[in-house]
Amino acid sequence: MHEPPVQVGIRVRAVLLLVLDVTIVTILVWRPWDSVPGELRGAAREASRLPGVAEVDIVHRETADIPARKFGPEPTEFEVSVRLDARLTADGAAVAAEGVHELLVPAAQAGARDDVTGSCA
Repeated sequence: MHEPPVQVGIRVRAVLLLVLDVTIVTILVWRPWDSVPGELRGAAREASRLPGVAEVDIVHRETADIPARKFGPEPTEFEVSVRLDARLTADGAAVAAEGVHELLVPAAQAGARDDVTGSCA
């Protein structure tokens, strides 16, 4: 026995709506536009909560000057900028910087495909 066309249309719409909802939730959870590894993003969030740390910012950029590998992902570079509270003493700034370093370097090494280098400005 065949179903009336109206019921088939309702079921098709319900399935399409369900597929659309699942797709939207998957994209929001997966966040393909965020190229920063989760370990590094989490460490930056923790570092921003340390006493004396005013802001932590991560910038991602493709590195065209590094020769691409024959196999594997293209090389990338993440620049992490840390701004400390201007009212810190020299000793306080050193303690805050050391805390940030202890959080960020292991996280960067855990998620890195290439060597991890650091510099201070």
